[in-house]
Amino acid sequence: MIFLLSCDNSTLSPNNNANNYIINENVESFIMTEEGFRAKPYICKGGMLTIGYGTKAISSNDIVDKEEATQRLRDYLNEVTYKKIVRYNIKPTPNQLIAISSFDFNTNKMINLINEDKTINCDKILLYNKVKVKTVDGYKYEVSSGLNKRRIKEYNICIQK
Repeated sequence: MIFLLSCDNSTLSPNNNANNYIINENVESFIMTEEGFRAKPYICKGGMLTIGYGTKAISSNDIVDKEEATQRLRDYLNEVTYKKIVRYNIKPTPNQLIAISSFDFNTNKMINLINEDKTINCDKILLYNKVKVKTVDGYKYEVSSGLNKRRIKEYNICIQK
């Protein structure tokens, strides 16, 4: 499933709502689909206590419904991801916004996708498909089929005009 935006680069203009939040349903829908919903906390592959649509759980007793989980995702996007886009002074296309927001939500490494000329290097998305796995000798990184599928989806959205 591919989510497209048919709007201009004003994608990051705040909506006129009480929180003055940016609400981009295409970004949110893509991340929600990739993350899936869990009402109770779980330990994600990265070792973090996670809940809802992949946000940090407050405690192991935390429980959320879909409305609260959506709000937590929106809060994260506004407090972290969208601020990075402004701070890095990049102007992603609507499709790049979906791809880099999902990528950053999952990796916290948006900066690694930005070229010196402030353009997005979609090819680099594909490099982040490995997970750290404990072995008898320590740790190693191996390709995760789930991450690989997500990175391919993000890449395919990112390269669309």
